[in-house]
Amino acid sequence: MPICNNIDSDYTRSCGNVSSGIKEIYLTNYSAGTTWAKTGAGQVTGGTGVPTFYQYEIRQKNSSATEEGIINDQFGSININQNLTIVLLGYGDQTVRQAANNLLGSQMVALIKTEDDKWLLFGEGSPLEVSATNGASGVQAGEFAGINLTISAQASDYAPTISTAYAATLTA
Repeated sequence: MPICNNIDSDYTRSCGNVSSGIKEIYLTNYSAGTTWAKTGAGQVTGGTGVPTFYQYEIRQKNSSATEEGIINDQFGSININQNLTIVLLGYGDQTVRQAANNLLGSQMVALIKTEDDKWLLFGEGSPLEVSATNGASGVQAGEFAGINLTISAQASDYAPTISTAYAATLTA
């Protein structure tokens, strides 16, 4: 892995030590009054005016988080599209449908714990909002029956990490 070693020479982990997936997701309402305390490296270590986070129950490992860089050389701009996809299982269940409706139009922040026990904060600079939905009842037994929600924000940087100690206070 010569190229990989060049890319991550300043980091303690190599490209071969990647664990994908989301272990936990917590959502809260976005508040413009929230201030996040960060280290010089950009890791979130505290905050004031932070609303209560509520855990979203992940079922069947079906949620994902992505960040996509949009670079415009003509205008010298860089934006990062943060996308969090969550799945609400039970397409015909009124509770599930109401939960999806409640999220439409909401502005949120997401605290994401990855499978390798790292924490990310999506929507910290600009709020996450539901940007796409689709629901399906399935045709045959075993097919997907639920509602996919894509919750997105546009940021100027990749999502900051959160110290494990601070994340523990937000998720208690």
